[in-house]
Amino acid sequence: MATTQILEYEMPEFLPGGWQMRVAKQMGWHRNTVYNIKKKGKSHPLYGKMEKALMETYGKPVKTETV
Repeated sequence: MATTQILEYEMPEFLPGGWQMRVAKQMGWHRNTVYNIKKKGKSHPLYGKMEKALMETYGKPVKTETV
């Protein structure tokens, strides 16, 4: 049985309204935590986790690999 891994995502130009609340619920965070991460940017330690959640939720797979 083969599994498919998504290697790259293409993000939309603009995120839809309510994306912060949806990511907060998905990660188990408060919505203000998402706001603070967005405000501080890449220097925040949780930025990578938020970015990964955004890609999984709103991104379109561009490059996949079957293992």
